[in-house]
Amino acid sequence: MAISSFYDLEVWQLSMDLAVQLYDFIRGLPREELYVLSDQMRRAVISVPSNIAEGQKRCNPKEFKHFLYYSRGSLGELMTQLNLCNRLGYISDEELDNTLNKCEIIDRKINNLINSLPDKLPNKHSHSNSNNFHNSHNSHNSNNSHNSHNSNNSNNSNNSHNSNNSN
Repeated sequence: MAISSFYDLEVWQLSMDLAVQLYDFIRGLPREELYVLSDQMRRAVISVPSNIAEGQKRCNPKEFKHFLYYSRGSLGELMTQLNLCNRLGYISDEELDNTLNKCEIIDRKINNLINSLPDKLPNKHSHSNSNNFHNSHNSHNSNNSHNSHNSNNSNNSNNSHNSNNSN
């Protein structure tokens, strides 16, 4: 799966839209909620797209998944806080249902993205879409310089680690 930027991810775009919507809602909360519920909701809603972006920029599918799980956790926090707002009378049942539906769509898209990512980096000798997940410090090394570095190792344990590497 080639992901050139988190901007291209629909789930990131939807979570940004949700953040804008909830910022508008949060501004209408009572003043006494300014430093408690409002602050928690802002942190949770900001965390969803932020973790998606940070994970994608890590250039490693395992780390990307890790940050996607953080996004899901923040989404769960937000859904809980929205339910609390409903119980406190700050949000109508209809608005709650509409907003929770958006959260559930985002949650499904995060799950789909998690399931679409490989569990590990592609084989370093494979050329198929692996550049999206390699660290930037490896991208300037050519295969020849990388291989000559490995062939100069005289330690058998290092050579056996580098040969037949299917990870």
